[in-house]
Amino acid sequence: MQRLSDGLHVKTWLVVYTEAGHEIEVAKRLRAKGYADFCPLDRFRNRRRRPNSKVAVPVWRDRAHYPRYVFVGVRDHQSDDIAPILSTPGVSTVIHRFEEPMKVAPEVIHKLMKLVDAQGYMHRLDIALPEGTAVRLTGEIPFASFIARVAVDAGKDVSILLDVFGAERRIVVPRDAIAEIV
Repeated sequence: MQRLSDGLHVKTWLVVYTEAGHEIEVAKRLRAKGYADFCPLDRFRNRRRRPNSKVAVPVWRDRAHYPRYVFVGVRDHQSDDIAPILSTPGVSTVIHRFEEPMKVAPEVIHKLMKLVDAQGYMHRLDIALPEGTAVRLTGEIPFASFIARVAVDAGKDVSILLDVFGAERRIVVPRDAIAEIV
């Protein structure tokens, strides 16, 4: 993982779509070409059996937090030509919007960088919200800005109780689709 300060002198951030499972290698190759890269990681534990053994041993593995995506920073001294990016082994394409490479605002990347530790791992929100905590639905989901109560916080998904037209309904939403009301 690169030093996060390397991404602070970038004029444009692009989104690269990679071959499945090649995100980390693509980030290394693009870094070797002089581009800034941002590919936050998740660490997970897998159990693997050794050959000719019935004993499974835990193995820690890294994977990209955003599967098949790498953010690529074009520096001030580099041209806007995306051909060197597209010629990188493991890169499928650069994401486009209206026939132009889609650019991500540097502020968005900097906010994401603040969620990554020094080793490049995305911080996990493992602190469970207590039952009954008031939350507001956020983002591009139905009932956005409605207020609900937490029923069960299962980590990645949260079961909430939402008052819909006078009837309380239990629905499951992604953890990042709610914000605790303080």
